[in-house]
Order: sequence, then C-alpha cells, then structure tokens
Amino acid sequence: MQNYEKKIILNKISNSTLFTKKIGSQLALLINKSKKNIKKNIILLEGCIGSGKTTLIKGIAKQLGIKQNINSPTFLLLKSYKGKNNKIHHLDLYKMLNSKKNSIISIIEEINEIVELGEILIIESTKNILSFFPHWDIKIKINILSLNKRQILIEQNNTISKL
Repeated sequence: MQNYEKKIILNKISNSTLFTKKIGSQLALLINKSKKNIKKNIILLEGCIGSGKTTLIKGIAKQLGIKQNINSPTFLLLKSYKGKNNKIHHLDLYKMLNSKKNSIISIIEEINEIVELGEILIIESTKNILSFFPHWDIKIKINILSLNKRQILIEQNNTISKL
C-alpha cells in the first residue's frame, strides 16, 4: 500500500472562464507527464453548482486532445470521453450524496471495472464520501469568491510530479 502525502501545488484566483480552462490545461500536462499505465489516475473535484468544475474539465480535455463537447454528468452519473491517447471518465456523485453506503459502494465498484489502467477518472461531489477514494492523485476545490472570481486549490499526493 502506498503512503500518500498531501501537498498543495496550486492556489490560484481565476477571474475568467478562459483562465479556469488554462488551469485545467496545465493540470492535464501534469497528468500526462506523470501518467503511469500501471494505475488509474483519480482526480477528486469539489465545488458548488456554477463554480466552474465543468469549465476546468473542458481545459483538461482540450489539452488531452479530446474533441467531444464536455457537459456535466449530474443527471447521467457518468460520461466518458476519448482522445487520441487518453480517456476521461467524468463521474458526478451529487445525486448519490444522500444514498445508502451500500448503493455508493456498488456504483464505485462498477465504475472501477469500467475505468482501465492509465485512464483518468474525475469524480465530482466527493465531500461526504471521500473515504471511498483513499488513493486519489489530485484533489481540486473550487470556491466562488464573487460573480466572476474563483479560488482554485489543487492538492496532490506524492505519486505525481509537481505542477
């Protein structure tokens, strides 16, 4: 079992969707640089509705060569996008926050079977269910500061190189 050490690697203020996408793009470069096909790359994403989570993911996807339109999977639970050399699975657990523990475990086990080694799993709405993802690589928290201003805080575990 790996020992994870949390490190804050980025604490930025974004004043635009363009800058939020740019942060996503930089994050994708980090993921690509340190991507290992021996494990799944797990990114935890937290933020209120309208905070810019999907915008950030659009930046990641664009940098990874994914041409599909990226939308929030809130009502679908999971959306998958394939690029040239990468695949992103975008899971939104918002609807599961009040579910029973067994239901959540069942869904997570199913998702784990879908996601292959080397692929990226981005999980939204992890606030109350973090214990189900002890081996995450990157954790992102987006805070709304004002109408167009967001604080983006990114933590990493020691299994990934610095941004």
